[in-house]
Amino acid sequence: MPGQTPKPKSRGKLIGLIVAVVIALALGIGLALFFTYRAGIWGGTPLPTAEEISGVSGGEATADDVVTQLKAKGVKASKAIIFSGKKKGVFLGYEGMKPGDRVQKDAAVIVQESGGPGVPKNTMGKQATKVVSTFKTMGVPVHYKQVPVSDTKKKPIGSVVATYPAEGQALSDGDKDDGIYIGVATKSDGGAISIDIVGRDVDTVKSELESQGHDVTLVPRLASKKFVGKVSGSDPMPGSTVAEGDAVTLYYGIDASGVKDAYTVHDSPETGGDN
Repeated sequence: MPGQTPKPKSRGKLIGLIVAVVIALALGIGLALFFTYRAGIWGGTPLPTAEEISGVSGGEATADDVVTQLKAKGVKASKAIIFSGKKKGVFLGYEGMKPGDRVQKDAAVIVQESGGPGVPKNTMGKQATKVVSTFKTMGVPVHYKQVPVSDTKKKPIGSVVATYPAEGQALSDGDKDDGIYIGVATKSDGGAISIDIVGRDVDTVKSELESQGHDVTLVPRLASKKFVGKVSGSDPMPGSTVAEGDAVTLYYGIDASGVKDAYTVHDSPETGGDN
């Protein structure tokens, strides 16, 4: 009849339908927000994991793969080489960040790339016990050798004073079976040529070796300014064991002005040459 109000049962069904629609809309909006957030459409770009990258490329994730993906999303990505037991080029992680962290467009992200096994920078001077864990991850043999030093204040006993390959360099593929060598400082007992003779005054080193009973020969070599008058090497090489009476050759630096005098042979008057 006209003006008749809906029955309570019908009104309840209508309210339930409205509530269901509202819930469905809320769930739809929530799911849309969740998936668009996960996709990086809003709220920043998530840094991908190695598994996500390898799934796209079909193989082991490389640093180049990660950089390419991040740049495609507007992120300023660059690479940094980290020595490790992983093969060269493999993606290792992010500097100061972790996979899943979200970054805004134009953010600078450093992607860590494996450089293969090698000697990291800032290894020299550290106590050998502090670098053991680092070199365990290189996947190649690591040899620790005691190397005699004369000045234990500048080169404390137990500190790293020599490496092969050089600090900051990768191990060549041909040397992987031999591995990495770490020279660890020990006090010189006079039965060895101290590794820290390099860079010291040549006359001082000569006197020290002669006092130990060695016959010392000096040989000049063209060198940079900082090595003029300083020891640049020796034979046997620095760090070698020598017996009393063994002959030692010290190489010392000269600059361009000293080359002529060092390598010119002056004939004696008896041979008819100039003095």
